[in-house]
Amino acid sequence: MKYETTGKNSMLLLKYFIKKSYNSFQKLYKIHTTQSTYICVKSFCKMEKVVLKTDLSCKHCVMKVEPVLKSQAGIIDYSVDLENPDKLVTINSEGANINSVIEGFEKAGYKAEKV
Repeated sequence: MKYETTGKNSMLLLKYFIKKSYNSFQKLYKIHTTQSTYICVKSFCKMEKVVLKTDLSCKHCVMKVEPVLKSQAGIIDYSVDLENPDKLVTINSEGANINSVIEGFEKAGYKAEKV
């Protein structure tokens, strides 16, 4: 469960716990992403970190696959490490269909596989 609040076009990913809550079983995460700030209740939030090994080689390649990453429902944020020999794409998601992301990479002309 996530609620969109404020913070459009931000460049930071901030995570922090709100330790004192009215309900002891619910801890809130505040996730500040490049598009919006989301608050999700930990008991319902299913955050998943997925790492993909790709054949991206430059920023132009990244620009070609960014529409795939930005349009996929459930992707909270992502990062691309072109300096790593495996050209890793790290995706933080909440229920995103990673197979669709991989297919999108293939349609854009690139390979991607889960690590």
